[in-house]
Amino acid sequence: MEKSFCEALYENDKASLKIILDKKLDTLDIKGSSKRHFELIKAEIAKYDCVSAVEIVPGMLRSDPPIKIFEVKINLPGKASKTLEIGIQVFPDKLRFNYY
Repeated sequence: MEKSFCEALYENDKASLKIILDKKLDTLDIKGSSKRHFELIKAEIAKYDCVSAVEIVPGMLRSDPPIKIFEVKINLPGKASKTLEIGIQVFPDKLRFNYY
């Protein structure tokens, strides 16, 4: 059974995050502005109950292809929270989760 996005975040299960996020990324129309893509990704991540904030980190990691980073603040069971980074590889024709 596939884990939920929140379970994968809590457990830092990058393999499950890749499956979940790549499915979401495949549904995005990536024509046009990269900024628009990043705003759509931010909005998708922010929809989850365990996520309290999402920030798009300025710039991109220099790699081939480049990687855009999102800082995701999650609410842990109890009252604690923590911030994780999610990397998205920006290919010319698709977007993919990156373990970086």
